[in-house]
Amino acid sequence: MVRGMDEQTAGPAGPEDVIIAVEDAGLEQEAATIVAATGRRAIRVDSPDPSDAGWRRCAAILIDAEQATAMLARVTAGDGARPARQGLFLVHSDDTGPPERVADELGCGEPVPLPSCGAELVGRIGRPGAVRAGRVIACAPAVGGAGASVCAAVTAMAAARDGETLLIDADEWSGGADLLLGAEAEPGVRWPDVRADAGALDAGALFAAVPVAPVRGRAGEFVGASGEWAPGILTGPRSRADDGWTVSPRAVAAVVDAVVGAGGTAVVDVPASGPMTEVVVPRADVLALVVPATVRGLAAAARRAAALRRLGGDPVAVVRWPAPGGVTIDDIEFATGLDVVAELPYVRGLAREIEVDGLGRSVGKLMRPLAPLLDLAGDRYAGHRW
Repeated sequence: MVRGMDEQTAGPAGPEDVIIAVEDAGLEQEAATIVAATGRRAIRVDSPDPSDAGWRRCAAILIDAEQATAMLARVTAGDGARPARQGLFLVHSDDTGPPERVADELGCGEPVPLPSCGAELVGRIGRPGAVRAGRVIACAPAVGGAGASVCAAVTAMAAARDGETLLIDADEWSGGADLLLGAEAEPGVRWPDVRADAGALDAGALFAAVPVAPVRGRAGEFVGASGEWAPGILTGPRSRADDGWTVSPRAVAAVVDAVVGAGGTAVVDVPASGPMTEVVVPRADVLALVVPATVRGLAAAARRAAALRRLGGDPVAVVRWPAPGGVTIDDIEFATGLDVVAELPYVRGLAREIEVDGLGRSVGKLMRPLAPLLDLAGDRYAGHRW
């Protein structure tokens, strides 16, 4: 057996791997030979899922018409995840005609015949080290008021220093990520303006249209809303009147897929449970459960973690201090079964800062203890000065 087919993992594919979803045994062997020639690892998948994190972040996907047709049927019946992405190749045998209709439905370009175009496909997949995949970081609360929105906002501000980042407010009852960051007066499109059912979203147009988080200096003074390292914000409208707007899970899925498909970072503030959480959790490269260092917080986190795992997530914990009863990191890990990977420290005056001006001058104090979330997501944290 060629190199690659025996190097498979049970988890999702990594950014240097190639997914093979091919029904025909002979064609699958041809696909494996091509992957081996690139020096990458082949991950065989029997039921590919475009909502899965591995689908988006892997280097390439080789799929045949049988697997593609079955997948498209599942997508239509599910959350409407769009399979189209760079590096998606519909392969077929030289002995059969090109499945052009399936290629059109996938949005992947011309079908690739094998083995005649094998050498060309090796070049198109490329060697390891050339991939810069998008990332999804989801922040969920273990209990109400845990600090998940602050965690998401600070993480988005940090991620924006490394590339295009969108802070996605997936909780329509949150009050608004724009208020949290003091961006309520910033112009731009909001959830009611997003037409996710009209086709694949253009990530570039989305980044250009959403409000941008204002950047403040150490003293809290406004120093601009430059897109240079400020994230975009997608949240609800700012109006006194409730015009009945809502957010659909399909819209959230479409926005997340568009951002990561363009190589950006999507930081999603998700509610503790519900339809939004169900579409975001399988897409998350990092699923951060924010846990207050209290007995009540631990009790809630244990149940919440189990629920997130049932949705296909692999949650990690972010502990929010202070600990009025002396709860420790060891206590949290023992009680919840989660690894504590980052911390949300207590910052004096933070609540007033958010209330008066929006989160600003305290961002620097919060970035460093939350930086491991970016490390886990594969961002280039090393070398930044926070």
